[in-house]
Order: sequence, then C-alpha cells, then structure tokens
Amino acid sequence: GGADEADATSRLCDRVGAMYGASESEASGPMRELRGITTRAIHRLAEELYAGSAHFVLELVQNADDNDYPAGVVPELRVEVTPAAIRFFNNEAGFSEANALALCSIGRSTKRADDPRYIGNKGIGWKSVFKITPRPQVHSRGFRLAFDATDASGLGYIVPRPAEPLTGWDGRGTVVVLPLEAGGGAALRELRVALSDLRPSLLLFLRQLRSLEVRDAALGLHRRTTRRQHATDPGRVLLEESLERDGHAPSTQTQEWLVVTRRLDAAAERLGNQSTEVAIAFPLVEPSSPLPALDVFAFLPLRSYGMRFLLQADWVLPSSRESVDASSAWNQWLRSCVPDLFVEAAAALLQRAGDEQEKLRASNLLLQLVPTGASEFFEPLAKACCRRLKSVRFLLTRGGEFVTPGEAVVAGSSALEEASAPFATDRLVAQIGLHPAHPSLSLPAELARHLGVRRLDASLAVELLAELSSGWSDAGDVDTRWLGTVLKELRRDPQLSNSLASLRKLRVLPLADGRLESAAGGAPLHLLGALLAGELLPRDRELSVFASLRLLHPDLLEAAAADSDVLSVLSLLRVETLTHDALVLSHLIPALASSATPPAELPALFCLVHRLHPRCRSLGSEGQLRRRLVAARARLLAADGSVVAVSDDPCRLHVCSAICTPDFLPDPPPRLWRTVDAAYAADGARHAEMRGLLSELGVGAFPSILRVGGDKGGGEGGGEGRGEG
Repeated sequence: GGADEADATSRLCDRVGAMYGASESEASGPMRELRGITTRAIHRLAEELYAGSAHFVLELVQNADDNDYPAGVVPELRVEVTPAAIRFFNNEAGFSEANALALCSIGRSTKRADDPRYIGNKGIGWKSVFKITPRPQVHSRGFRLAFDATDASGLGYIVPRPAEPLTGWDGRGTVVVLPLEAGGGAALRELRVALSDLRPSLLLFLRQLRSLEVRDAALGLHRRTTRRQHATDPGRVLLEESLERDGHAPSTQTQEWLVVTRRLDAAAERLGNQSTEVAIAFPLVEPSSPLPALDVFAFLPLRSYGMRFLLQADWVLPSSRESVDASSAWNQWLRSCVPDLFVEAAAALLQRAGDEQEKLRASNLLLQLVPTGASEFFEPLAKACCRRLKSVRFLLTRGGEFVTPGEAVVAGSSALEEASAPFATDRLVAQIGLHPAHPSLSLPAELARHLGVRRLDASLAVELLAELSSGWSDAGDVDTRWLGTVLKELRRDPQLSNSLASLRKLRVLPLADGRLESAAGGAPLHLLGALLAGELLPRDRELSVFASLRLLHPDLLEAAAADSDVLSVLSLLRVETLTHDALVLSHLIPALASSATPPAELPALFCLVHRLHPRCRSLGSEGQLRRRLVAARARLLAADGSVVAVSDDPCRLHVCSAICTPDFLPDPPPRLWRTVDAAYAADGARHAEMRGLLSELGVGAFPSILRVGGDKGGGEGGGEGRGEG
C-alpha cells in the first residue's frame, strides 16, 4: 500500500543520507571539503560522461534490458514525451532495495561484469539523466525516489528524497520521470531527435527487451518497434516498426536480419570470464543499391566503423560507451575471432539461397558485406576477411553454381565476350580450370583483386590464347575477329609488358599463305600498310617474295587498320609494318636481282615496282628508280626465256611488240633480235611509262645502226644490221 511505500522510501532515503552525512547540518571542515569534492565530481561526471545530452536514453534502455521480469511477460519499454516531462515505463518486476541503493552511488552496481545476464555493470549510467533534468524521479515497487541536483547540500545527485505519488500509475513495473525545466525547449528538441534516430536494430542484441514504444502527444506521434524470431528459421530475426502520425496513414516496415552467434572460450583471455559471445547480423535486403555503414554494438549501438553489417561483442568500453577501447588486449582478441565468424555467417547466408535468383542475391549481398571499408580499430578485418573468403564458395557463376574466388573469372571487356564466337569464352576459361562469373554479379575491381578473382585481362587472355592455339594447325583455324579483339584489350591493360614474352611464343598469328606462326619464330613478320595493301593485285600476292616476307593474314590486317591498339600490340610483338619504300627498296628490288627468284616472276615483279615507285618517298623520279635497279643489277626476262641483268651499258634488249610496234619491224624479227617478254605489257594502261623506264635501262625501241665491216662484234652487228635493213 501507499503507507508501506512511503515507509520503505523514507527508510531508504534516511539510510542513504546518513551514509553520506547529508543529515549533518554542521559538517566539519574536512567533511565539507570531501562533500564539495564529491559534488563537483558527480556534476562533472553527469555533464561530461556523454557527448550528447540524449545519450541517457540508451542508458535507460540498457537498464530495462538488465531488469528482472515476471514469468510470461514480454519485456517492453515505453517512452512518453510531453512538453513538461519525459516518462519511461518498463514492465519489469520492480526495484529491490539493492537496486535502489545502486542508484544512490557511483560505481556501485548490482550487475557483475562476468554475469552474462547483464549488459551494464559500471554503476554510472544512471547519472546521465542529470544532463537533461536536475530533478529525476524513480517509481518502482515500494520506492518513490526524487533526486535534486540543485539541493543546497550538494549531494542531491546521490541522496534522494521521497517523491510524491505518481498520478495514474498502477504500481506495477518501474517509471522514470524526467521533469523538464522552464525554457527546456532545446533539451526537448535534442531528445526528440535522439528518439527519432533510434533504429529498430537497437533491439537486435538485447537479451530481454522485445518492444520499444515512443509516444509524443504534442507531435501526434506513436512509434512501436518489436523484435521476434522468424517462425521457421531460428537464425532470422524480424524487427517490425509501426508508425502512426496525426494526418498520415499508419505504416509498418519489417526488417529481416540473419544473426549468427559464436560462443568463445574466454577463460584464458579474461580473468573471471569462462565464455563470451560474438555475433554478426547481416541485413537481408536487396543489394541493388549500396548498403550504409552500420554500427558496432556492445549490446547497444556504439558507432560506425565503416562496416556494412552489425557486429556485437562484449567489448571493453570507456565510461562514455561511445567507442571501443583499442588498447584493450581483450578487444584485440575478440577482433581476431571476427573473420571466422564472418565466414560462418556467409555460409549460413548461402545455405538459405534456393533458386538462381536467390543465389545471385546472396552472392551480391555478401560482396557488399565484405568489410573493405572497416576503419580505425577494425581496419585489419578487411584483409583478414578477404583471406578467409578465398576458400569459400560464394561467387555465383554463369552456370548457377557457387565457386571460390580463385575459380572465378569476371569479364574485363564486353567486347571480348561479344567477339568470342565461335570460340566461346565460357568453354575456354573452363579448359583452364576457371568459371565465368554470373554477368549480374557486382564485383568491384579492387575487391576482386583482394579476393584473388581473375579478370579477363592481358594475363588471362594470353592463357586463353595458349589453350586455344594448342589446337590450331593453320590460319584457317583462327577467328581473326576474336584475335583482333584480344590484341586490342591487351593494349589497354597497363600490365601488358608482363605478358609480352609469353605472347611472343604463341603460334597465334595467321599468315597470308595459310601458315600459323609465332612472333618469336626467327625471321620477322610483316604487316602491309593499309594503303599499300589496297594497291596490291591478287596476282601480286602470289609472288614468291611475299611468301618470304611472312605477311600476316589480310583479315588481321583489316583489324589493325580498324583499330590502332591492334596495330600497336603487333608492333610490340615486333611485327614490321611495310611501307611503299620498305617493300620496294628492301624486298622487291632485291628480289629482281636475286637468282632465287623464278624467271617467270620477273615481269610481274618489275611491273609491281614500276606501279608502286611513285608512292615511295625516296624514289621521286624514274631516274632515281633506274639508278636503284642498275645498282642492284635487276634482271629482266627476255621473250626467249633468257635473263639479262641491267647495267650502265646497253643490254641489247628491245621492247616487244606488245609495248611498241615499229612499222619497219620484220615479222618474224631477225634471229639475234631479243625482246623483253610480253608479260611486261601486263599494265596495259601504262605502256608509254613502261617503255620510258625500259629505255632508261638500255632496252631499245629502234634497231641499232652499226658500221659494216667493223670488228668481230661489229660484224655480228653488221650482219644484224643487214638483216634489219
């Protein structure tokens, strides 16, 4: 009854007052000094314990979770906000005398640090309420305690007085009343912000509290958050938040979390603790957008350290409860246990994935949850979790299966993928023990590197080429479009130089004559310049000189002409691009002089030189071309099949009738009259120019007139002249 409550309260207040000497009207000098020190210390503690004045809300939540509850009661905390006061209603069993005495002290708590039933134990959290009000009250079971920080004794923080009975309270549970001072609008606003910032996840790691309700009559606001286990999956926790606001339709949102807890043997790590628990909670959300950084918990939220999952442990904390003590060996040991727990939680997430869409969602979610953004004390978790994940099959492949990061390959280029037919990239990577990652997998390049996931880059492209080319026998086996795309991607890779040596050894370059060669095959490979290639006739390419040039296939030439990156890689492979000057001066003219050139090819070679030389920068005139031909002792084919080397002396050859037909030429011509082969007339539209060049080389276009009766040579000529005459 009321009398019993008044008696219990009065006895407690008297006991506490006597304990601190509050009843002594005239304290001695030393006692006054001690009381002053105590008062200042408590005031400073209340003012400076937390950065924000609304942090006391979390302290009262913690107290509610630590309370004892009657059997069959669902633990809940209700907060009612009015302009005059803030009230916290908790349906606990009620205070014992020991609980009440703990409020009236500093550092004296009924909760032991090694007792797993409690999440608080320092005995100082209650003092945080003085930051918002100087006159807090507690009504619980047989106690009605009123504190007054403005009391003249200076001990009002810890020495209570009996409070007036609370109107409308039925005596069950505990009610904390925080009257607001006149002009306390700023404190009220800060409190409302703090209450609005309370996330449903606040209930996730609490041991008992299952419901948190906030009512603000002035704002017409009623918000209720509840926690419950999933009906069929004990590892999943549902947090439901309902919101009613004047003028708005009621709304309800449900969050799902996968919570994985591991009990650790702590006997060797912390005196008095036989075991402790560490928990991870993964948000079961669609990973279509970036997840926010979430808080680290010590049963209640501390602050974010950049991780996208919730991490709960019994961390050693400073009195402010706003961070983890980085210097604590216990905390460092707890942190070292997180990577294994992360992998355990990852396995639990993947096991719950059924069809391909669920697998993709789980794989993408896990990629976002890897703590690459962990900072400060938790920064080492980034590399540690990546190391552990390397052995976990969690990356979804195009085939719908999970593989380890080392078995997966992600596309480095969509162009490479598109150009891979008929040699499907999927089949190629499978041949070297890899699996193409699902195209909808969201894997940042930096994370892929930390996990050891291969990309379809220069190094892998060379491996694919090696595997693919092992089955090639000639140029017909090569998909030059795919090869060109590979070369283009190689050029765009900053690490190309690391792969060049391996690439040069591969027989992957198709030649125009159908052969397949490597860039390390001795004689240089050649690529015709685009303009030059367009000027060559089909019969030109059949000349033996082009076979010795080891010219690349025209299709690869087309790829090089279309993309400078392809041409650049070919150059790095030491493929020489033939210009007009290089072809004519270094190859065609030497071929005209070489006895290895079949005589039947000499006219076509000569015609080609004649046709190309105007585009040669170093051969600006017919005279320069003549000097080059004479210096090389280029050979000409006569109509009778003989070969004559040109020189500074007349070569005693004459133009054939196909090029020039003098009207005095007898038919048939005289026996010793030798003409160039009719094949030199192949360029029919340029007979006059051809006749001019041949003339410069000493090929006559008119019979020689020699003196009769001359020397042996002249006699021969005379006979020739007589025949001609």
